Amino acid sequence: MNYAVVLHITSDSIKFLYMIGKNDFAYYPLDNDQLEMPLAFYVGNDRLQMGNFAIERAREKDVNAYTHFLDLIDTDAHFTINGGTFPVDKLLVQGMEPYLSSFLKEKIFISESEIDVARSEMPLFLSFSNEIAGEKARHVCDTFFDYGYKATTQVSINESLFDILANSSRSKMTVTGRGDSIFLSYFPDKAQPAQFTTILEGYGQDPRIRVGANYIYEMIYAKHPGIVINKENNWELLTLEAQQVIKSNNPVVMGKITFKEGVTLDYMVMKIKLNALLANDSGSQNVLPEIDRAITNNGLQASQIDFILDGTMNSEYFVSLFKQRYSFVLPISELAKNKVWNQFLNKLLNADGDVPIITDSNTETIVISQSSGPINQTPISHPTPNTFSGNSGMTGRLPMPATLHLHDGNGQAVITWTKTGVGRLMIFCSESKFNYGKGDSVDINNLGSATNITPRGDQIVIEKDFCGQRYYLPIVEDGGMCCAGDQISLLSVLPPQGVMLDCNTATAMLRWEWNGIDGVRIKVKPNNGTLQCYDLFEAKNPMNNTSYSIPPNAASVEIAIASLISEEGGNGYAESDYIRKTFSLQKVLVNFIEIKKGGMFSKNKFSLFVSCGTELPCGLSVFAQEGSFPIDIDHLQPITTVDKSLIMPGAPYEIALTYDRRTKGELFFRISAAEADKRDAIIVNPEFKSIK
Repeated sequence: MNYAVVLHITSDSIKFLYMIGKNDFAYYPLDNDQLEMPLAFYVGNDRLQMGNFAIERAREKDVNAYTHFLDLIDTDAHFTINGGTFPVDKLLVQGMEPYLSSFLKEKIFISESEIDVARSEMPLFLSFSNEIAGEKARHVCDTFFDYGYKATTQVSINESLFDILANSSRSKMTVTGRGDSIFLSYFPDKAQPAQFTTILEGYGQDPRIRVGANYIYEMIYAKHPGIVINKENNWELLTLEAQQVIKSNNPVVMGKITFKEGVTLDYMVMKIKLNALLANDSGSQNVLPEIDRAITNNGLQASQIDFILDGTMNSEYFVSLFKQRYSFVLPISELAKNKVWNQFLNKLLNADGDVPIITDSNTETIVISQSSGPINQTPISHPTPNTFSGNSGMTGRLPMPATLHLHDGNGQAVITWTKTGVGRLMIFCSESKFNYGKGDSVDINNLGSATNITPRGDQIVIEKDFCGQRYYLPIVEDGGMCCAGDQISLLSVLPPQGVMLDCNTATAMLRWEWNGIDGVRIKVKPNNGTLQCYDLFEAKNPMNNTSYSIPPNAASVEIAIASLISEEGGNGYAESDYIRKTFSLQKVLVNFIEIKKGGMFSKNKFSLFVSCGTELPCGLSVFAQEGSFPIDIDHLQPITTVDKSLIMPGAPYEIALTYDRRTKGELFFRISAAEADKRDAIIVNPEFKSIK
């Protein structure tokens, strides 16, 4: 055969590549001429569709849409098409069949009557990304073989990849980001299969996107407090929107999202506030320590490894981050990818059928999840070369125990230690108390779900970004013997998440999330009444909302909420800082103070100054019109909108804007509530001002 076909399959996408004769490789276009198509399927109207349409249907919770294909092939799920019912593992071969047949007709010039013969002889090579385990890959190959593609072979591009990027004898680590996960695959040599693969769940996404998505969600709830939107179910929609917001250079970004609940809501993001949140976010600091731990746990040294970044890791953000820590970082450029595929398909085309099927290896896959908190490590049930068992290689003598010292602060805690004897110090962390005292012998393989924190330097900094009690046990290992020291505990209480506070003249309303906290403490203080304090616990109040009556004729009310965490030994509850908000139950006066021009060289720039005595119930919109007052504002587009959180009571606020004048006449500005249903809640004095 003078041609070769490669289907490159990842956990969420597929590519169709081919080479004919001595030509360079090419992509065979898939859904809507894409070079890479989502690995998703939709079965409907006796037709099977792959790609983006299936993704959209899945977002609408259509039962006929199938995503996460490689996770489905181990199940007994089925699909029905043309009156027949098939196992879900046949989706891929049936979905790709139209593309493969079209390729034979268009590129190899096979007639319709000869398709069946040509299909059985087609040199079809299946290449899988490193995170796909051997059993699943082999299963997919079998489905193509059973369908009639008898010349199907599983191959790996790694040798060509390593040749093009770094032609050396150094070991390689591929770092591939897909979705919210990072897949680490270690190759001791370019010609060998992966020695191990580690999955870091919760780290594969640019942390700026996570912060932006959370901020958009908060802004939507602030503007639409009565709407209930499930953040987790709509996370993909929020992250897609966050990517656009982060890319935007506008100081204020406005948009709309159609949520899975069937409602379309608008939002407004102030880039100044978002950038401040990004600057204070520590999410990016968690990625490199997790990779360091995976390397250390497998007895490796980062200085001896080339790191190859692909997927979402192959971005300017992550490349810069990795280069701060590692000496040999190799992002895969588009030019490098093309060279890899050219070399790879050339090898396949010239192998004369002597391309070996990829054999199973003893690769161990370890999953490290972020869901349990910021401290993550290889589960102890998966021992690594650096993990010592108390049942092997013992010297017969326990090492001296170590002592931990806790220095507790507001947002962080620091653990230091005193180690008087020889041996390797390990520190284990658990959500429950350890059943070991100082001087006890420990088999660390029996520590269950406890995680191992690798000590570096002379201290460990613990971010108090979790709720609850955590226990830390020092263990010293020497010659296979492990000795426990005294454990210490750290209590952390965060304010409740997802808090929404609102009220009307009669009722105070609260909403929050039960995110691992034991209870909440709620305080309601009307200006003409006594402080009301309520403790609610999840077991007695599983609903995440409540309301309380406000005395008649109250001019204002303060609502506050804090988390409660049970203290060790049943000694009461520790409370977090309060999230509080004061509401004016009377109309808020907004003073429209003055208008200033930008100056000789900024004739189209204006500054409007406003102030208010109490917190605003809504944002402010500015309308402009030349020659006469702007009226009928329901049908006018505001030239700018200011979020209520930016206008602090008692302090003048400058609204800077640009307006391109078309005439030399008088220019009128009008300030109004940004939300039509809140216009009765404020009084703007005066509502209009003009400037010549």
